[in-house]
Amino acid sequence: MFILLATIGTIIGCDGGSGSNHEEEAAASPTGAVANTFVQIPTDVGKIWARVFYPEGVNEYRYGTAGPVAVYIDGSTTAWSLNGSGKTSLEDFEKVVREGFVVITWHLPGTTEMIEGKTYASDGTFDYRGEDSIAALRDVLKFAMGDLSSAEGHPLTSIAPGADSDNVGVIGFSNGGNLAWATLDQHGSELSQLAWYVGYETPIDNETRGVGRIHSDPNNSTDGRETGFTTDDGFNPHAGSWTEEEGWDFDTAKLVYNTTSGKTMKFKFADGTALTLPGMIFFDGNGNNYPDQIAGSCDINGNGKFDTTEDFTIGGNPVEIAGEKKVVLPIRVREAMPNLPSQVATVTETIEYWSKREMAASIPVAAAQNPNLETILFYSKLDHDLPFFPGSPHAHIYAGYALHMDNGLWVRLNPARSYVKDLFSKEGVTIPETYAENEPNLPKSTVREVMHDLAAPDATNHYWLYLTASMNELADRKKNQ
Repeated sequence: MFILLATIGTIIGCDGGSGSNHEEEAAASPTGAVANTFVQIPTDVGKIWARVFYPEGVNEYRYGTAGPVAVYIDGSTTAWSLNGSGKTSLEDFEKVVREGFVVITWHLPGTTEMIEGKTYASDGTFDYRGEDSIAALRDVLKFAMGDLSSAEGHPLTSIAPGADSDNVGVIGFSNGGNLAWATLDQHGSELSQLAWYVGYETPIDNETRGVGRIHSDPNNSTDGRETGFTTDDGFNPHAGSWTEEEGWDFDTAKLVYNTTSGKTMKFKFADGTALTLPGMIFFDGNGNNYPDQIAGSCDINGNGKFDTTEDFTIGGNPVEIAGEKKVVLPIRVREAMPNLPSQVATVTETIEYWSKREMAASIPVAAAQNPNLETILFYSKLDHDLPFFPGSPHAHIYAGYALHMDNGLWVRLNPARSYVKDLFSKEGVTIPETYAENEPNLPKSTVREVMHDLAAPDATNHYWLYLTASMNELADRKKNQ
């Protein structure tokens, strides 16, 4: 299946929810300092289009004639554009290049798009970040590390002469982090040269799909839960509490599938088609087995948040399994609801789907294959995707940090203040006085209860500056080793 790039979403009620024959060609440089080139990379699933951004001058790399390489992986569950998409723009890539980097963004298999009148169609089948996507990322990383040439037989250094194959890292933007770690899990022995990883607020496991989302907030003008943010009230009150050992304690006894209300759930797929589920899957807050909503919102009492006496609709991920379009739920939700219609992935299918898409399960396996990998996990007090978790603020970030620590990896929560200050100064922005300087590899017991204090201030307008600061720090650490 090919997909034509477009914004692809899921409509879920109250929830938080063949190749081109182009040759390589140089794209128009958007500035005098940054050049970029489109290139095809051969992979096990066919030729994949990528776009390489690099310094135009041979002496403009971070270390003079040499500079680190960053491979970008976008978030969401869908494809992304070589022309920038979602929360990442071409300007963001260019700013990284001006720090002396080479940046590579790339297509998931089966992606096709038109840029400035030219069609870029990548081979393969779009598999919603499954095995084919993992294989493609492996080969993109091998191209970045100099172990694989382009489809035309050219190494990366023929495009960007200063690309340092010994200083290659990954940017795991949101859900992109799960694809990154799944790839390092399955192909770590081939990618042991990878030096560093920068993560941005990755939803680390399947359970985060059931705890609510920022965009679930019933009223963006009120701070219903008194978190300090008016857009942070999309938390599912039936998710219960979180522990490092057990994860979320969902109140599965309240789960209901109602087909009598006339309400349905609609899920949009990558090819533009939609699946309509004939009913509603939700936590039944008041026990009446009916999806109670006012103007589409489960916030019946209008207090700007979801209460335990109110319903909460469960979202799912649209996916194609053995040629059939289905919706995948969090594992515990699916296990608690055995009698759902065939449009919902079975328990076996659900477990198989998540086995390839969870950073939490992949980190231990990946760490054993690359014990020298170094990580910065960037996060802020207002997460870009997940709501504030009562009792366990930023549990998904802590869980990733804990797994790094448990498996002997170097890890830091947010970049060093000096790197942030340097970039903010270049942009004419003052670094927030409350920005915390977190030492690397702090004991889990030290950070567990103070995750919110250690978080960066609201980064809504500056997250790419923080991510770039993280890349600068990790690349410099590698260079100085």
